[in-house]
Amino acid sequence: GVYDFRTQVNLTIDNSNILASNGVLHIIDTVFIPPSAIDVLESTPALFSIMLGALQSLGLVDPILQLTDSTLLVPIDPVFGQISPSLRFDITNPDFAGHTFHLLLYHVLKKSYTAQDLFLNTSLTSVETESFVPILPVSPADQTLGSRGAGIIFPDISVTTGSVHLLNKVLIPPPFTMGLLDIVTTMPNLSIFQELITLAGGFRFLNILPGPYTILAPIDDAWDVGVLDTLRNPSNLGTLQYMLLNHIVLANVYTPGTVTNGISYTSLAPQSVFFYRHSNPMNETDPGIPMVNKATIVDPNSDSNVYAGLSGNGVIYHLSSVLFPQSLADV
Repeated sequence: GVYDFRTQVNLTIDNSNILASNGVLHIIDTVFIPPSAIDVLESTPALFSIMLGALQSLGLVDPILQLTDSTLLVPIDPVFGQISPSLRFDITNPDFAGHTFHLLLYHVLKKSYTAQDLFLNTSLTSVETESFVPILPVSPADQTLGSRGAGIIFPDISVTTGSVHLLNKVLIPPPFTMGLLDIVTTMPNLSIFQELITLAGGFRFLNILPGPYTILAPIDDAWDVGVLDTLRNPSNLGTLQYMLLNHIVLANVYTPGTVTNGISYTSLAPQSVFFYRHSNPMNETDPGIPMVNKATIVDPNSDSNVYAGLSGNGVIYHLSSVLFPQSLADV
């Protein structure tokens, strides 16, 4: 018997070969039924568990199955470990589902392409973007997807949804495709900050305008119940907006690792926002803790804190406490 990877079918081939003028005919004991793209991923967990798990966790399995003319580019499991550390959390950390969603759909093309088609087309469109151009003309023998450096290691798996190709590299979407507001909505530990932004009218400029902006976002544990009751009251909309604007700076502030003493900015409130390091005076080698006014930048070296590489219009810091404008200090 023979196992056909492309169709996940065990075949028994009749020993007799029927020669024809244009090839050979074999008699088999099974009717070929093309698999779905998901069937291909499920067939070999050792190769596809990361891609399949991400699709399942984000509820993308059914939408993928409903496609009728598409190409799924599937990086095999080992190559996910080659992603730069600053992007790897998009795949492995459920807190950043928005980024994972964006990255996965970058691997889904809106039309079914053979490997030969991919090498002949210089501009393709993914489900995620309208300007997806990962492929440059190269020799099919090179099996390389142009400047992105991804190679097709197993081409042309025919599926019910179109075509599947296995890759030796993860395709990283172009930078600067997600606005700051989009990023904030993917963070569970900023759920109160998200809620208040919505109550304040949405602040859509954080997605639309080029900025750059720095969002100083208090984590959920930073908010006092009494303050929240005041800010959630519809009659205090102006106060809420004023409070939130004090957490936004029209500047791309340094990452926490490079914050030094004496960096001062003006928030959109406008109020003075002072970046500095609080260090131990008894330890000359202590680099100090990055601070904003009296708030600590939480986990300053974490990829989940600063998004300079993921948002084209700014960065986000998580703060341990709320930045009260001077006139609201007694809220």
